[in-house]
Amino acid sequence: MSKQSHLHTPVAAPSTAQLIDWATHLRTVGLKATPARIALLQELENTSQPLTIQTLYERVAVRSAIDRVTVYRTVQTLVAHGLLRHVDFLHGHAHYELAGRPHHHHVVCTSCQRIEDVELESTCDIQMEQIARTTAFTVYDHRLEVFGQWGTCQATAA
Repeated sequence: MSKQSHLHTPVAAPSTAQLIDWATHLRTVGLKATPARIALLQELENTSQPLTIQTLYERVAVRSAIDRVTVYRTVQTLVAHGLLRHVDFLHGHAHYELAGRPHHHHVVCTSCQRIEDVELESTCDIQMEQIARTTAFTVYDHRLEVFGQWGTCQATAA
């Protein structure tokens, strides 16, 4: 990042454009490469949607011996080390996704709960740079979740 930029990007997982050697990456960020950590990261790598801890548990438990407590603790550790990102869709529970995915935002249907990724890169980046420049505020991250209804849900509700 240039010296003139006020944006700072936290440490995150590598790009998910290719399969990741999670064991090596975990060791690189100072964590032990436990089977639970690798399994959770692989599950999130293989999905396009942010997942709840319950969904992560259900998906990983069919392949490995893991309990809910381990999933909760592992997710918190991975968030603290910048490998996962916490996403709040106002459903009353958290969702998580890999932090290394290309930057994106979400649209959330308040009727069917379907979540889709949307990219607003240039617009949001310009706005974040402007905020940083005009306020002398160092922006580390930003999030945008847009709530509404899909056309099909609106038609059903009418």
